[in-house]
Amino acid sequence: MDLIQKIDNLEKERSKLFDDLKYQNEEILNLQLGSKWSINQHLYHTWLAETTTEKYIKTKTKYPDLLVQMSIYPI
Repeated sequence: MDLIQKIDNLEKERSKLFDDLKYQNEEILNLQLGSKWSINQHLYHTWLAETTTEKYIKTKTKYPDLLVQMSIYPI
């Protein structure tokens, strides 16, 4: 399976997950079992990590002369 197929599969899984979640009520989405995170806490954490990473990348690429050249290794 090539990288494009893997990305497509992840997108399909993400889409199915969000389709399933839209039918859940707030009580289920906020339910915490013991010290485990709720579904909403997981979603918020993922959103926060993604937006912070995006801001970091945008900031770093404003100054391309300061970027360190790295070799690329295959995945």
